[in-house]
Amino acid sequence: MNANDPKTKILIIEDDPDLRLILRAQLEMSNYEVSVAEDGKAGFERAKEVLPDVILLDLMMPVMDGFQVLKRVKSIDALAEIPVIILTASHDDHHRKKGLSHYAAHYLTKPYTLEALKEILAEVLAPAAEPT
Repeated sequence: MNANDPKTKILIIEDDPDLRLILRAQLEMSNYEVSVAEDGKAGFERAKEVLPDVILLDLMMPVMDGFQVLKRVKSIDALAEIPVIILTASHDDHHRKKGLSHYAAHYLTKPYTLEALKEILAEVLAPAAEPT
């Protein structure tokens, strides 16, 4: 990415204010443009407004949980192709399988490392390889 390229837009949908702040700071320092939302409903509305390049989505949130957000995002043409990375405290294998079966691009559990998050972001944002 050079200085003239637009920044990659990331939407963080996370109800924990401290984690939201930390994630935002970490990603902005890594040269991403970051938007945030404090619950699932606000996050879904924000996604429609900003059309992010990727969404970081918590599962256990008030108003609308992460699974409901994921289902709604994937049901709207303008949002359906946006990769969604579930970032959750849930280590439940059922939750992981459910998230991935509902077209989440990745499932990362808290606590996470910034290096692991950056690797996953690079993976989901990489352009598809051209056929040879």
